[in-house]
Amino acid sequence: MSVKKALRVLALLSAMLMLTTLLLTSCSGGTEESSGGTSSGSSGSGDDAEPVTIRMAGEGQLLVTLLGKKYTELHPNVTIEYYNPDGQGYVNNEMLIAWSAAGTLPDIVNIDNPEIAYQNDILVDLTDYFNNDPDKDLLYEDIVQYCTTNDQLLMIPYQLWFSTVMVNQTLIEENNLDVPDYDWTVDEFVNIVKKLTVPPEMLGTYDGGLWKYLIPNYDPELESGGYRRSDQSWVIGEAFQASVDVMADLVLNDYTAYERLNATDNSDGTWANWYALSNEIIGVDDPWTAWQQGTVATWFESTYWSNWDVGNDIYGGQEWDCYPIPVWNEGDTPRIAVINDNYAITRGCENPDVAYDVLKFFTYSKEGFDARMDIWENYDAEALKAEYPEMAEANLISDFFSMGLSPIDDQEVRDKWAEMYNAKPGIVYMIDHLADSNMYMDGGKTIPGFSSVFNDILSDAVNNQIFTGEKTAADLLTDLQSRADAAQAEILASLQKVE
Repeated sequence: MSVKKALRVLALLSAMLMLTTLLLTSCSGGTEESSGGTSSGSSGSGDDAEPVTIRMAGEGQLLVTLLGKKYTELHPNVTIEYYNPDGQGYVNNEMLIAWSAAGTLPDIVNIDNPEIAYQNDILVDLTDYFNNDPDKDLLYEDIVQYCTTNDQLLMIPYQLWFSTVMVNQTLIEENNLDVPDYDWTVDEFVNIVKKLTVPPEMLGTYDGGLWKYLIPNYDPELESGGYRRSDQSWVIGEAFQASVDVMADLVLNDYTAYERLNATDNSDGTWANWYALSNEIIGVDDPWTAWQQGTVATWFESTYWSNWDVGNDIYGGQEWDCYPIPVWNEGDTPRIAVINDNYAITRGCENPDVAYDVLKFFTYSKEGFDARMDIWENYDAEALKAEYPEMAEANLISDFFSMGLSPIDDQEVRDKWAEMYNAKPGIVYMIDHLADSNMYMDGGKTIPGFSSVFNDILSDAVNNQIFTGEKTAADLLTDLQSRADAAQAEILASLQKVE
């Protein structure tokens, strides 16, 4: 990752601290496991209800505090506290393993891919709680399978984002090309990229990373990178080759920038070579600046960045939108690529019944959604800084508040979120088609072994052999399939550790 892009990611994390840092709630240690049950009413709220404290780490101390107060208003016996044994920040697998060993696990934690937590027996199976919940149908039906490992429901999303192609519609129109519809094809995408690459004035697209998301639109049984969930295998065949070939053509013929910039020698620490090449490609030190100025046609990103221009005029009046991943054949329906942020309950929790009700409030509860909307609509950074001076001192209260789409499958919820988020029309299109698009979830957060197979084998080969021209996708299919099969077999064997 370039310094410029790294700084941009850091800026995003800082600006969205309340939604991207994680919730950790802990019930003061213990390893007792509940048999599960209906969460409705499990917290209790009568005068004789036993006081319970649930400790969380996840979306940031401020949001945990504010949303926790909303929950306590409904259940006065339950107190929700932000608790991260390491202080602040996003929770990773290494932290969970260390906390488990030390007996300091919070009750509720954010979790990305549950593979390692499952192998180390850290998380509570939520299956019975969810199945016995009369409100379970509020959650998108297709999402449950992506939160399940070996038939154990280990996490539930609290917000959804999307992998998207940001498209500069003004630049397309000004160069006498047709602005595509949301069911645009791979051929339309390629045509736009090639026609609007005129160095150093215009660039068609920033990088070749779209290939892993073209695969699911080629073969509806596959997910990102070529994973087949039905039998937990990787399919490195026709869809893989076609998708990689499309993007390799763009990379090798200089219609992208990232791969060339990434190959520059910046060992002197000045990044002078990076800046110089960027100027040759697009006329400025950084292609992201060119995108903001309106001279890059398309940019593959997540919708974390989809409203970065709200409240400023940095884009100079250019019209742009977020598009689904392009389809292969005219008339096909784009599959929506979803990025999920999730909560889980740890085995350190002594009150899992209560913890599940809290988790539900923070994820797929209508009451919880309304509470989030109330916080959003009435967000006053200066007032909060005065109310919580310690958080203000630690820079935990941002001037801007936002959050991802709720995982509740309800049109009123979608409409409310889109209005609050000032969502681009393309995002509205995507969220309105989630339920019928054969959606799939982010591989890094839901596919066991994604890091071992996709990152270490497939992506490595594409970036370092195919995108350099050393090999073609056809050259590597057999070898990559064999290596993926071997790595996946080890992963599946490791997932049998927990009975």
